[in-house]
Amino acid sequence: MGRSGSWPSTCSTSCAAGAWMRRWWSPARAMARTAPSAGRWTSAAFPYAVGVRSDTVVLPEAAERTAPAWSGTGRPPVPRYRDKPLPVRELVLRGGRRALHTVTWRRGSQGPLRSRFGALRVRPAGVRIRRAHRGEDLPVCWLLAEWPVAEAEPTKYWEPTKYWLSTLPADTPLRRLVRPAKIRWRVEHEDRELKHGLGLGDFEGRTWNGFHRHVTLASVA
Repeated sequence: MGRSGSWPSTCSTSCAAGAWMRRWWSPARAMARTAPSAGRWTSAAFPYAVGVRSDTVVLPEAAERTAPAWSGTGRPPVPRYRDKPLPVRELVLRGGRRALHTVTWRRGSQGPLRSRFGALRVRPAGVRIRRAHRGEDLPVCWLLAEWPVAEAEPTKYWEPTKYWLSTLPADTPLRRLVRPAKIRWRVEHEDRELKHGLGLGDFEGRTWNGFHRHVTLASVA
């Protein structure tokens, strides 16, 4: 994966991440790190979980496009969403802490890793995705939010700390939503191992066949 806020800028990085994905995850569990323009991913051939900022705007799943009655003169009104999109932070805060559930996603070196999460069905409503779906219903996806609790300081986290959008199916259990969102560290670890430990980043050839052979051998190793 690339650096924070950007996509991989080199082929070796993307190939390394791709090799890791093929080893450990099926396409239905793919994960991306950030969403500079999440609208590009709504039509992807595989589900994903992608981190978003707290000011990313969405609409509730129940939002519908409506149009006022036509007066008979001028252009007929076009159906559109009349509700104002809300930042994901505000939407989760409205649900409150009672909507959260504790989830353990893996065992770390110092014990199980767990936190509190909430999930809502929403429609991403940013400018780009509205343009991409002009005249259509906005796609529905999951909004996943992490709202941890510090036992020593119960008031430390007064709002959620991380947010993700995911196109996993509507009947996906919360634990399965959390796992792809929290798998980033393993992707980055495998990427470092491939590039530095196994020499993926040391390729100096100029042909595609040579590069493909180099990546294949590094991935197999």
